[in-house]
Amino acid sequence: MIERLLKSQILDTWKDDKVIVCIGARQVGKSTLISDICSGKGDYLYINGDDPEIHALLHNAGEKKTSAAYRQS
Repeated sequence: MIERLLKSQILDTWKDDKVIVCIGARQVGKSTLISDICSGKGDYLYINGDDPEIHALLHNAGEKKTSAAYRQS
């Protein structure tokens, strides 16, 4: 895997109680980058916005709606 510049930036600012959102063009390695980082951090919840159900859930989601969905998973 190509070492990404963003990997070190994400790791430097990592906080266990925060959310990482990675957006960008298709097929550039976002999922690979996040999976690689998170796999070394223990338990994590990975949500892919390409999934139609997840996309619908996150569309215009506020803090209460997002928190409720997280507790259900």
